[in-house]
Amino acid sequence: MYKTIADFFIDSNTVDFVDEKEYAVIDSIVASVESMVRTTGCGVYLLDYYKKNVIYVSENIRIWSGMDAVELLKTGLSAYLKHFPEEDLAMLYEINDAAFKFWAKLPANECLDYVVSYDFRYNQFTFNQRYNPMMFNNGKIWLAVCAVSVSSSNESGHIVMKNTTNGKTYKYSREKKCWIPLTQIVLSEKEKAIIRYAAQNLSSTEISKIFHVSVETVRSQKKKLFKKLQVNSMTEAIIFVSSNDLL
Repeated sequence: MYKTIADFFIDSNTVDFVDEKEYAVIDSIVASVESMVRTTGCGVYLLDYYKKNVIYVSENIRIWSGMDAVELLKTGLSAYLKHFPEEDLAMLYEINDAAFKFWAKLPANECLDYVVSYDFRYNQFTFNQRYNPMMFNNGKIWLAVCAVSVSSSNESGHIVMKNTTNGKTYKYSREKKCWIPLTQIVLSEKEKAIIRYAAQNLSSTEISKIFHVSVETVRSQKKKLFKKLQVNSMTEAIIFVSSNDLL
């Protein structure tokens, strides 16, 4: 079991040197990130793989961490060691290792298109985190952004790597220790509507009235949707489409 924050910064992605002049770009990056924070409500932080530290934390990060931005900026990733359950911390290290091995096989410009998403427990709650490389230095990831929001799941996992440009998606199997390509799924407008209504806690009866069909028809459509997504419940369907940006 890993015990230190240093283990998050793997040797294969060692950034040997970044001139301080290059850090002038940070201000413009932070301005863009803060705009994203205001519009999405997600908690956001930036990772620096040269200084091996957190270099920016959005003010609203307290929503998921319970700490203000100044405190989290001081403690950095050590907050993981303090608040993550041991099994989730092990998962986080595994995802970190698997993701960097995935990116190492790609040209740097293609890495920027891939976002890895997963759910984790922190302070007794479950959150979703999305991680995306932002800038490279001599072929190594220098800066990365992490966006955190409340998850609709009560379980850890749901590890997905998606190319936001072409839609290619991979699901990570902790059993097989590899990324498994997923067939691209296209939802019909009706399927999207069913998921949106279900996410608003509308029952099959209420949805049937909106569509002017029988309850049995809605239930049948849900079963077909579950089969299409390879899930067992509407909760899993909502998580899946959210993680894979299918709506």
